[in-house]
Amino acid sequence: MIKLLLKLHPIISVLLIGSLFSRIANSMSLPFLAIYLAKQTDLTPLMIGVVIGAAPLASTLSGILGGYLSDKFGRKQIMLLSIYSWGFVFIGFALAKDPIIFLLLSILNGICKAFFEPVSQALMGDLTEQKLRAKVFSLRYTVINAGVAIGPLLGVFIGLSSSGIGFMITGLFYFVYSIVLHLFTSKVSIPVQKNKTVYSMKQSLIIIKRDKVLMYFILGACITQIGFAQFAPLSHHMSTTFEKGVIYFGWMMTTNALVVVLAQLPLSSIFERFSTITGVYVGNGLYAIGGLGFAFSNSLTEMILSMIIFTLGEVLCFPAGTILIDNLAPDHLRGSYYGAMNFTELGRFLGPTLGMFLYSTLNISWLFSIIFILLLVSNCIYMVGNRLWEKQSKQDSLSEENPLTPYNKIGTV
Repeated sequence: MIKLLLKLHPIISVLLIGSLFSRIANSMSLPFLAIYLAKQTDLTPLMIGVVIGAAPLASTLSGILGGYLSDKFGRKQIMLLSIYSWGFVFIGFALAKDPIIFLLLSILNGICKAFFEPVSQALMGDLTEQKLRAKVFSLRYTVINAGVAIGPLLGVFIGLSSSGIGFMITGLFYFVYSIVLHLFTSKVSIPVQKNKTVYSMKQSLIIIKRDKVLMYFILGACITQIGFAQFAPLSHHMSTTFEKGVIYFGWMMTTNALVVVLAQLPLSSIFERFSTITGVYVGNGLYAIGGLGFAFSNSLTEMILSMIIFTLGEVLCFPAGTILIDNLAPDHLRGSYYGAMNFTELGRFLGPTLGMFLYSTLNISWLFSIIFILLLVSNCIYMVGNRLWEKQSKQDSLSEENPLTPYNKIGTV
């Protein structure tokens, strides 16, 4: 890992370290938002799901704009604007009392994430040579989950207090991170992209819309996100089913992060011999099995075993999905392509909303049985997109060998 860091641009090291500590702060508050809202407001479980789901819905609608603006005006400006704003959002969560204010803050949280996350990933792609990108994205995912391993335990003690101190600490940390990133990017030069072609927002949307492979991958990832975004109903189930449910849920979230940290490198080494899409297929399958485990577990031990299976799916799905998009994206539109992937955040909106509805009207068993079916559907959609990509790749190869063969038009204006 140290050898890899020495090969990387200094900005990437700052982003990796920032990702570690920001997730410590973030995960000691946001995973408990459903419980926090239940204590602070009179919202029903369904409305709590809507408030939580508003963040990914906002990400869905604003993500491509953030990616496009970063392609046109530069990664630095968009990153700094979003992360400074993010600090105010968390301070707002700590001080808010009105449900409408919580809803607005959730929307702003989604917008900040939609601007910062894809833009920072695009910048990491810009500053990393092709052969090292898979390792960089896997390392980013590992350090993020190292932070998440610590955050929930802190949240158990301070994130659920009536004063909202967990959100306050998270907001203050984001201010510190903003200042450090601002100072560092001012002193260290960021290379300008070699391809200076700049498209209008309309042209970028046309290009993305024409890329049918991207559309299939977005749809598949969106459904996968529905399956992943069930922590709100799961936390509600834990808090009402087990005597120490809140503490148990904190341990489960920590288990989730620890498994990512411990399993990331071994699983990455194992699956290097397979195609990237294989990681998505297997990951979705493990998500499905782990979800069924949640539905039928009656003890903390069974819940943790289910979380381990569920998390192994996460270890495979998330980095593989990032690599798929990075391989698919043209260099001059990488920000826009990462921004387009924010449409998958629609799944994170539908996930808690649908999950809380099914949980409150049916039960936890029905919820995760339906999720099981949806994840199998996601694999089918990914399979269709991958076959189309393979077909297009063969056509591109023939076009290069035979100049008289028409070129594939995907990715062109």
